[in-house]
Amino acid sequence: MADQELMTAAEVAEMLRVSVWLVWRWTREGVLPSIQLGRNYRFRRSEVERWVTAGARKVTGRIVADPQPAA
Repeated sequence: MADQELMTAAEVAEMLRVSVWLVWRWTREGVLPSIQLGRNYRFRRSEVERWVTAGARKVTGRIVADPQPAA
């Protein structure tokens, strides 16, 4: 059940090697998937990992062209 593990902002920051402030900014902007429990936020490990995989291009700032078949 490690994929269902709920993480704190500090744990997510450590996992992503960014500041806690940046995790909160991404959360506030709705960029990083989170769960609100009362006044607290938690992050499901599996969703954070999926977010990293899906958004790797945006996070790194690299533009990667997908090859198009010749017409």
